[in-house]
Amino acid sequence: MKHNYQDIIIQNVSVVIGSAITGLVIRFVMLEKGADQFTANSIFWIVILIGLVFYTSLVLLGVSLFELYKQLRNKKNSKKLNNYTEANEKVVQIDNTAKINSAENVEILVENNIDTNAIRTFQHQKKVQQENEKLQIALHYTRNHFALYVSDEDLGLLCNTVISYSKKEEISNSKLIETAGLSNLDLYHFGWNIWNHFRPIKQEEISKLLKTVFVSLDDIDLDSIKSHLKDEPKKGIITIQENLAD
Repeated sequence: MKHNYQDIIIQNVSVVIGSAITGLVIRFVMLEKGADQFTANSIFWIVILIGLVFYTSLVLLGVSLFELYKQLRNKKNSKKLNNYTEANEKVVQIDNTAKINSAENVEILVENNIDTNAIRTFQHQKKVQQENEKLQIALHYTRNHFALYVSDEDLGLLCNTVISYSKKEEISNSKLIETAGLSNLDLYHFGWNIWNHFRPIKQEEISKLLKTVFVSLDDIDLDSIKSHLKDEPKKGIITIQENLAD
C-alpha cells in the first residue's frame, strides 16, 4: 500500500494537535475543579498518549485489514489463473494428441467436456467448403476448354452434367451436345481429367457421362470409351492434365 509522505505528516500532526487540544481542554476543566498543577499536567500528557496510541492502533488495524484483503484477492486471482491455465493445457494437450493420432491413424479419445456436436458441425462445413471449391475448379476448367467449341446453351448443359457427376447423381440429358472442332480424343482427355479431379468415382461413371452427353460418342460402347480415356495424353486440343487447378 503506497502513501504520500506529505499526507502522512499532515495526518500525524493533525492527530497530535487534536490530542493536545483535547488534553488542554481536560487540563483546564480539572484546574477549574480544583485539581493541582501536577495532576492536571499528568492528565494532559496521558490524553495525548492515549490519542497517539488509539491512532496508531487504527492505522495498524487498517494496514492489517488491507493486507488480508490483498491476500484474499491474490488467492482468488491465483485460483482463476490456475483454472485458466489448466483449461488451456487441456486444450493444447487435446490439440497435440489429435495431431499425433491423425498422423498415426489412431482413434482420438475425446473428453466428455468437449462439444462434439460443434466439432462435427465445423468439420461438416469445412468438408462442404472443400467440395464446393473443388467443383468450382472443375466448372472453371470446363468453361475455359469448351467455350470456343459449343454453344452457350450446350455449355450450360455440360456444366450441369459436371455438377451432377460430382454429386454422384444419375446423368440423363435430353439433348446431346455437339462439339465443333474437338475430336473424340479431346473428349476422352476431358473425361479423364474430370474423373481424376473427382476421384475415387469409378471410370465407368465418367465413361457414361461422355456417352450420354456428346453426340460423337453416342454410338461408342462404354468399355471402348473407358479404354481410350488416356490415349496419347499430349495430343489434341484438350490434353491430359493431372491438376485442374494449375
